[in-house]
Amino acid sequence: MAERYTIKAFMDDAKGILAKDLPLLSKKMEIGDRLSVLSRRDDLLRYAMPAGAADTSPVNYLLWREAPHLALLIAQWDPGYRSPVHEHGDFWVVGCGYRGRDRWDIYERMDDGSKPGYAHVEMIDQVVVDPGVPIWMPAPPRAIHSHNNETERNTLELIFSASAPPDSSDRLIYEVEERRCYPTLWKPSGMFVGDDYPKHLDRTGLQGLSSIRSNVRSWTRRVSCPLCTMIEATRLSSFACTSPA
Repeated sequence: MAERYTIKAFMDDAKGILAKDLPLLSKKMEIGDRLSVLSRRDDLLRYAMPAGAADTSPVNYLLWREAPHLALLIAQWDPGYRSPVHEHGDFWVVGCGYRGRDRWDIYERMDDGSKPGYAHVEMIDQVVVDPGVPIWMPAPPRAIHSHNNETERNTLELIFSASAPPDSSDRLIYEVEERRCYPTLWKPSGMFVGDDYPKHLDRTGLQGLSSIRSNVRSWTRRVSCPLCTMIEATRLSSFACTSPA
């Protein structure tokens, strides 16, 4: 039986690709190919930790986070969900379909951005992301996009990033028909920022058990309900007993 492709193996491959002397687009394509291989795993959610909502995805699951800016997560969009049209500036991601079907609507900004609050953007492409299909963020000014769940069930997508997240003031939301734009009100917190996070969830042995217990204690301190705290701590601690990812 062929050895399965692990989360750690993907991250090692991604770091090796990023270290190559290649154009960024070539790196994105190579990382996308590796994500496609990883997407064949049907058990990735077992190794993920809930990471809360963002301004463009109601649910996220963290698979790996490592300094300075490496992150691998699974984004989830509910049935019929259509995200705001938005951009991340120079913050790029590589995605890959995991479950369901996501449609990326890709826009280009046509004005020069000199008028505060005004933006003229036009759709230039639509890309359907089925399971196993990789996709990467175009460079600005074509980095404006939206996610659209085209199914009647949850759609899940693997998302890899290796650049510093933009400040909230630089993360713009666009109202296309009204030709308006404004900074997001969402601010990354918890597992999205700071140093209080597990390096990865691909754990083995006592070192993994110690790591997850430490992070559970820190994470559950932020939960206000005592009963929820107890249940969540028990559930997260059980991750250390699962097979290596």
